[in-house]
Amino acid sequence: MYSSFGKLRILKGMKSIRGQVEMIGLVIVVVLLVLGGLFYVAAITRDSGNENKGVEATLDASYSNNLLNALYNMKYCEVSFSDVLDLCYSDKILCDKNACDYIKEETNNIIKSVGLEKQRNYSLWLEQGDNKEIFKSQCSSGIKTDIQVASEDKIYTVNLQLC
Repeated sequence: MYSSFGKLRILKGMKSIRGQVEMIGLVIVVVLLVLGGLFYVAAITRDSGNENKGVEATLDASYSNNLLNALYNMKYCEVSFSDVLDLCYSDKILCDKNACDYIKEETNNIIKSVGLEKQRNYSLWLEQGDNKEIFKSQCSSGIKTDIQVASEDKIYTVNLQLC
């Protein structure tokens, strides 16, 4: 009997060691699951920030495009925008002012009235070939939108950049 009692005691000791090993394995699995969950949450939150930036860029591009179209469709002293640009590059007078000075003042007033100047810095300039007329320059990079305005024999590009 003594010999069977010794075997029984050894078997009980092995069962308790095996149970401890199983518990350690279970703890390792739980720790790995928790770490995996943390990496997943970090990846999800990082991607959602990029989506917001993309939406913001799209809204800025749409806003600047709409603003340029509004400037294009306005009449300035009963003169169309393309004619005003012709007058500006010809150094002519519009509403008792130099045409370029007048259009700079009017576009700045319009941009102030829609509240863009309070929210964002911007650059607005006009190009015709190699000639560039800068209305306001605050940006070196950002969302740039332009429209082309055709006159009788010239094509002007009006640029708006938000930064």
